[in-house]
Amino acid sequence: MDSGAEENLTRVQCCTFAEDGLDRTAWDTNSFEADLRIATSDQPSHARLEPSFSILDRSTNTTALGGLLTTKTAWRASQTLFLFKSTQVSGSNANLVARQRGGPRMQAEVPIILCMNCSYFAGSGRKRAHAEGPSEGQEPDASAQGNGNPFDAKIDKGSAEMYFKYYGMLQHQQNMLQDYVRTGIYHRAITSNKLDFRGKSVMDVGAGSGILSLFAAQAGASKVYAVEASGIVGYTQQLADGNADLGKCLQVIHAKVEEVDIAEKVDVLISEPMGTLLVNERMLETYLYARDRFLKPGGKMFPQVGRIHAALFSDTFLHQEVQAKAAFWTQDDFFKIDLSPLYNSAVDGYFSQVVVDAFDTNVLVSEPASKILDLGTCTAEDLQDVVIPLDLEVKAQGPCAVHGLACWFDVLFPGTNNPVWLTTAPGQPTTHWFQLRCLMKAPIYVPGPGHRLQGSLHLKAHK
Repeated sequence: MDSGAEENLTRVQCCTFAEDGLDRTAWDTNSFEADLRIATSDQPSHARLEPSFSILDRSTNTTALGGLLTTKTAWRASQTLFLFKSTQVSGSNANLVARQRGGPRMQAEVPIILCMNCSYFAGSGRKRAHAEGPSEGQEPDASAQGNGNPFDAKIDKGSAEMYFKYYGMLQHQQNMLQDYVRTGIYHRAITSNKLDFRGKSVMDVGAGSGILSLFAAQAGASKVYAVEASGIVGYTQQLADGNADLGKCLQVIHAKVEEVDIAEKVDVLISEPMGTLLVNERMLETYLYARDRFLKPGGKMFPQVGRIHAALFSDTFLHQEVQAKAAFWTQDDFFKIDLSPLYNSAVDGYFSQVVVDAFDTNVLVSEPASKILDLGTCTAEDLQDVVIPLDLEVKAQGPCAVHGLACWFDVLFPGTNNPVWLTTAPGQPTTHWFQLRCLMKAPIYVPGPGHRLQGSLHLKAHK
């Protein structure tokens, strides 16, 4: 093993999670998934190298995670994300390494960290984990602040506490910043439209680390109100102070937007309020509150337009994979107990969950239907009950099984000089939002192209 080979794999990180998305003290031996991120900064972004890796336990020299790479591989300019699947995990975290088995690089062993803390999308079936450490210990009681404002009225107290605690973690802010597609597009949308920012007042709604506020300062903003409700604000201020030339125009405000009171209305709103399939997390409603409360008439919003897209897809492998998750409940002698009476309920449960992942465009068998949301004019009520009519023509060349709806979104930053789109569409560089698929338990079999499927996609908010 050439020790110098580790230079080619400078950052290796493996994050694990159980199927139910909860922190666990023991591995779930029935099903296990892990994301393995391999730095590829020395490799052209267009190269499609897919070497295979195994996870080894050096203390026993045995395979701790024996799984093959799936076809769901997301590529980014600076790293490759491999999704491992295995039904057996053993060994201690301290001794685990990733070993490259193929490809033109020299073989190398690189230590990895297995982390059971995961972020997940509410209601999602397949959770994507992110490497996260313990809480910073600075998170406020996010339930405080209950002044009867619109946020407190719409969000369950327990959900709000979890939400702000999660976004108050520096590790999660890093995860978003390292989504270079997302961060790079925001930077370009703001700094390539200096006409919209130079000498202007700006409010950053849900500022997080403050990176968008600093981008606005780079574009020439005279005043930026960086509003953030979570405990991350201590780091937001540190980042502003550490970039004094830019940070001098920032005013970091630790409060919910619904509680803020400033002496002026602003020229521009900036925010990253998008959740999974745009509307999840209900941050867009807070963005609209800021629009109505703080934006000058005719002011700019970055972003201002959102679009949700839904198309038919056919993916037998995914359907079988989800169906197989309920196989546990077919046992008729589980410690002399028949579990099979719960099998149908288990199947219903798995198919009621959405799948959040990256998929190839070749699974799509129709053009998408789209729903446009003008964030400059729509109301919070418009976002709480979104219905997308579907009248989709199957484009498959022969008979196919339609397994459900594949969904994604995009948003528009309407810069005066350079309008910019951020998209999460399949076939485009993958973001931390991935895409989303809604599976039907019973596929619809279509004899050939030209047949139409009609219905609707209904997105309804809950507390």
